[in-house]
Amino acid sequence: MRELLSVENGVLCRGDLIVPPSGLRMRVIDAVHGDVHGGVTATRNRLKLEAWWPGYCEDVERYVKRCSKCAKLKPSASNLKQTHTWPAEDLPWSRVHMDHGHVPGVGWLLILVDAFSGWPEAVRVADRSARTVKSVLRNVFSRLGVPQVLVSDNAAEFGDQELCDWLRHIGCRVLKTPPYHPESNGAAERMVQTVKRGLKAFRKERSSFDAFLAKLLLSYRTIPHAGRSGSPSALMGRQIRSPFTTRFESDAPVWYRAAPTQQPTGARFVMQEGANTAIVVKGPEEVPVLAHFDQIRQQPSEMESSESMPERIPVAEEATPTGAEPLRRSARSNLGVPPVRYGQEFP
Repeated sequence: MRELLSVENGVLCRGDLIVPPSGLRMRVIDAVHGDVHGGVTATRNRLKLEAWWPGYCEDVERYVKRCSKCAKLKPSASNLKQTHTWPAEDLPWSRVHMDHGHVPGVGWLLILVDAFSGWPEAVRVADRSARTVKSVLRNVFSRLGVPQVLVSDNAAEFGDQELCDWLRHIGCRVLKTPPYHPESNGAAERMVQTVKRGLKAFRKERSSFDAFLAKLLLSYRTIPHAGRSGSPSALMGRQIRSPFTTRFESDAPVWYRAAPTQQPTGARFVMQEGANTAIVVKGPEEVPVLAHFDQIRQQPSEMESSESMPERIPVAEEATPTGAEPLRRSARSNLGVPPVRYGQEFP
């Protein structure tokens, strides 16, 4: 146990966290879960800011699964129809998913993502016409090649006969997802949401939209995502250079604390902004915030311990003798560039 238990004013504590008696633990979970009825992960993340006890993760999971209101609000997995799962790809730019995304105040983007590498393309377009789609695809294919399969939903522009004939003519098979089942094109849907979340941080006074979008795409392309073995650019064949030293995945959950005296709040990482700053979005409204790297920490996964905050900015650590300071190395993707160390431990 990393922190000894202590008694303060008659209350058993583990560090800054209270350890409620077994008879009150379900009431603690109810207080945390009952206001918004979040899922298992959200309830755990909220509870571990205030309390701890052995096996609390399992208790939270059992409680949420038995919550009658959650059962009414969320359909049971047994009632859900089995969704189509795409086969795993073993070659880059073999199957590409495509969709449109609308950004308020900006307009439409045509977004493509490679199923194997996660390589994204996002192009601002004047409209959603089939002619515009064809123009964008021709430009992208001239740089990255023609994919074997192009997946899209059933939007009218994607079903245009002339567009489909042209794709088949150049050797690209056209696949459409089932009507009213956007989850079948989940790769494109997730990329649309990732790009839109990142663009919440766009400010006209800082840069042009095209410059910001290019910076966002560069940041995403140089960092591994979704459990892949390498970054999108590396899996496409070459690790591209980036001036950044990003340690977080795009859209990764993080803790943000503006000042040492404030409580940490949940946020999501967008992109690195400068040498030692990053943009995160926080709160239900996903308000963009410019944060220094010593103000953010990566949230632990469900399988990790119940610590409310990581000790330092996450970096790879080597095994060291007991009592020795762990060795630290940068998790950057820029091989050959001297590492830059950021951040201090929170007081």
